[in-house]
Amino acid sequence: MNRQFKLESESCKSIDQACEPTAVIMSELASRISSDDSQSEQLKGFGYHLGRFVYLADAHDDAEEDLKHNNYNVLLKYHNNLDDAK
Repeated sequence: MNRQFKLESESCKSIDQACEPTAVIMSELASRISSDDSQSEQLKGFGYHLGRFVYLADAHDDAEEDLKHNNYNVLLKYHNNLDDAK
């Protein structure tokens, strides 16, 4: 979470970098669902991509409010306007 905070406070413009901390957290959590090594590895990959999706879905959902309140949102950093960001 410290890495996520740091990237956001630096106004990170890279979608991949901005998603990474959430993806890693979700990856680790998902890998612990099963004690079977093979399943754990598959769940780790699933968790990673789920984390990226969750981060971007949240950014999409919050874009209008973030623009209104001048809050960090990676989609607004990557695109010049709200329509393109969404």
